Amino acid sequence: MIKKVVLCFVMLLVLIVRFPTEIEASNIANLDFVETDIILMPDGKAIISYTVRYNLVPGKTMLAFTMSGFDRINPVFDTDNAVVVTDDNIPYPIDIVNLGGGDYDIINSHDKRLGGSYLTYKIRFSADMARAGYLAKTVADDGRNLVVFNWAPTQWDESMEHYTVTINYPLEFSGDSTNREEVEKFLLEHDFATEKWMNQQYLIDYRTVTIDGVLRPQVLIHKEGPPSYYNFEIRQYIKENVFAKISDELLNIDNTQDLDNTNSNFRERNHTYRNDKYSDRKVLFAALLFLFVLTFFAVGKKHRSIVKARSTLDQAKWARDDWEPPKLELATFRKDGSIAKDLNAIEIALLVGIPYKNIFSAILSGLIEDGYIEEISLEPLRVNQIEHSDPALTLNEYELMVYEAARNGEFTESQIEAILKKLVDSVQEKTWDCDIEASRKYYKDKIKETMKNQGADPDAMEEATGETAGEQEELDRDWDWSVVDWVYWYHNYDDGRYRRGRRARPMLGRKRSALFNRYDKSVLDISDGIFSNSILNSQTGVFACHSACHDACHSACHDACHSACHSACHSACHSACVSGGAR
Repeated sequence: MIKKVVLCFVMLLVLIVRFPTEIEASNIANLDFVETDIILMPDGKAIISYTVRYNLVPGKTMLAFTMSGFDRINPVFDTDNAVVVTDDNIPYPIDIVNLGGGDYDIINSHDKRLGGSYLTYKIRFSADMARAGYLAKTVADDGRNLVVFNWAPTQWDESMEHYTVTINYPLEFSGDSTNREEVEKFLLEHDFATEKWMNQQYLIDYRTVTIDGVLRPQVLIHKEGPPSYYNFEIRQYIKENVFAKISDELLNIDNTQDLDNTNSNFRERNHTYRNDKYSDRKVLFAALLFLFVLTFFAVGKKHRSIVKARSTLDQAKWARDDWEPPKLELATFRKDGSIAKDLNAIEIALLVGIPYKNIFSAILSGLIEDGYIEEISLEPLRVNQIEHSDPALTLNEYELMVYEAARNGEFTESQIEAILKKLVDSVQEKTWDCDIEASRKYYKDKIKETMKNQGADPDAMEEATGETAGEQEELDRDWDWSVVDWVYWYHNYDDGRYRRGRRARPMLGRKRSALFNRYDKSVLDISDGIFSNSILNSQTGVFACHSACHDACHSACHDACHSACHSACHSACHSACVSGGAR
């Protein structure tokens, strides 16, 4: 029997070598990145989003690609908000066609081929993760009742620049601040843990995100440069009562009966390959070789692949902290002419391009002048927080964060970074579907108009500086007057409730320059390069589409689906359970 199997395999191998296939990888587009977002609900349901970017081959246009590997999930697509966005931020509708067998064609509506440098597809659907078996009960060594989230996003038929997954747990964050350490501490209080091998394979970060007005903890899992057919396996644990609305019947579903039981930190999965015109000779050869090996073992011994999600946490470990949070490039999704009109003065500053060091310095100088903080020394920067009964009544959220950060007498890099992150996240959330350039112009005009109406026309303000003509010329060379305009407006005429009754002071002139840049150097010294490396360096990156419901990306996938033998046979006879195939 074994000899016959070997003989058949050799004959197939000869045919492959003698008649090489003409099947090649797509010459239309190459996968750039996939970003996946899953919003988990207390009842085990989820909102899952994909953001998939393809880089087009110069001169080529793209029509469609295929998504597969949904396994036990029955996706309900949000077809009204399914779009493809071109590199000039123009969205086009797409059609999602059910091909059967868990395969879906993602096609540009009206068969419209689109060109440019890249295309970004945005797809969202709902799914019942508990009923599908990806959330299940387990018990820790010490008897704690937990739920394991044992899942993986879809595999892709190409390598990519990065693959990122964000998981939003159904908890309301109540930490003292939103920095990484506080989010980590909060999750630990809910018995959160992850497998040791995940810390070895991925970069992991802990964040917060506002969803439907609720601040949620978010776990970000990042993989740089995953190869084709990469299995992005995820296994995390959290306290059972986090999913209190899931019935016991659903939580007891055996969701891992088809997995391979090993003690390794990273399970090698059986890759399936697409048997169509987008596969190449290497793929076909590897599939046959894999099938041969499995058949060989099947002849000698019947193999059944069974595993249970770990009921102990002996290898659970927290994430590495020796890395920089990844710089994510999320696709924009804008409406021409739409204005983001609900920004406050600090958020406006970020939108119009004011450097963060100037924003922080302006906030700090205002708090000092208003008697909330006292400057003790400039170099190094030392301050004293002055007690107030209820500062939240008069300060906006960013001023309040700076005020609270001053409690210990000095500012740390993590505090400054937390304020920056909060600011960026808020602006992203409020501007995700707006025309950024139109919004910038709107606020710049608003600042100038307000100042002019208050008798502080920026075009005539040099008369109030008290400088000589030569000194004024020097100031024009040294100062960024767009920064000065904003700081003057922020300190005097911003119409927010926290600004009423504040100071009305001249802003310009050498004698007053400290009011907007006095603490610039101190902030840079503390931050140790955070600004030069932050996402603020990319105007596109800052205002990338970030809303949890419209952005990021997600997928239901091929985790824990078929036994090894079944997968191999399936891939040999049918299209693989992977996504891709740009055409």
